[in-house]
Amino acid sequence: MKNMYIRWTSRGFFSELTILMLAKLYSEITNSNLYVDFSNNNIGSKNLNPYINIDVNELTIPILRRRSYWDHRTIQNKLIDFFVNLYYFNSTGFMSHDILFKKIWNKNFEKELLDNFKIDREYISKYFLSNWILSNNVKKRVKEIEDRNKMPSNYYSFHIRRGDKLKSESNLVNIEKYFQKLNFKEKRLSVIFIATDDIASISEVDNYLKKNKMAKKIKVVTNKNIGSGHNQSDFNIKSNKFKSELIVDLLAEVEIIRKSSFFVGSYTSNISRYIYLLRNGVDSFSVDNEFSLYY
Repeated sequence: MKNMYIRWTSRGFFSELTILMLAKLYSEITNSNLYVDFSNNNIGSKNLNPYINIDVNELTIPILRRRSYWDHRTIQNKLIDFFVNLYYFNSTGFMSHDILFKKIWNKNFEKELLDNFKIDREYISKYFLSNWILSNNVKKRVKEIEDRNKMPSNYYSFHIRRGDKLKSESNLVNIEKYFQKLNFKEKRLSVIFIATDDIASISEVDNYLKKNKMAKKIKVVTNKNIGSGHNQSDFNIKSNKFKSELIVDLLAEVEIIRKSSFFVGSYTSNISRYIYLLRNGVDSFSVDNEFSLYY
């Protein structure tokens, strides 16, 4: 049996969670052991337990910190992988962090799953959903948001990601585009839940509703904790308490969106793509790219 090893790094939470889930899936279909190192993470906790219950083997490697979380070609990374295998596994079938990362985080991986293992997108969606086991902390936060907003059982949802995402990975999308994706005639819903990192987007939604004489028909509800654009580098240097509270809020928002009747997001965002998988793509739409596992 092979051993695989992956690290949780300082990228965005849903970027890392997607990588972890794909690594877990790949380890299971190849009959391998997956080990995850959370020791140098950015989640305000020693592991994922305060947020979501995913069954993985944890492994702490107290050697050589990485020079860069973003560079997977550094000499330090290769040294870490060498010593991890030598000290912990001594295995000829060992798959290092860098090799595993490059295997699962590329545009050909979804095709490989289908061609070699007969695993299609529906299977992947069901697998992600089966591992979506939220902690009591997150469930409590979901209920608080739902109760405060008197959420109905059926509602629209938007995920609007801005902040540092607009620097290089996506473009600013006009709020009108989100509404163009909604099917008002068919659904006839009266509430939109909005998860966003940019408080300005809420005003833009309100203004759109007023301009189009829909303000009395559509109620906008949100989580009360909204900033002015998420920046991952700034987030990474915050206190553990700050990080933990924000991650609980984020997961609660994603759960509320998962349960919505109709979802509009942007598939240049790891969060929106994760939501797509949790919903198996049902009534889920993007204002920019088509869905793919890798972006």
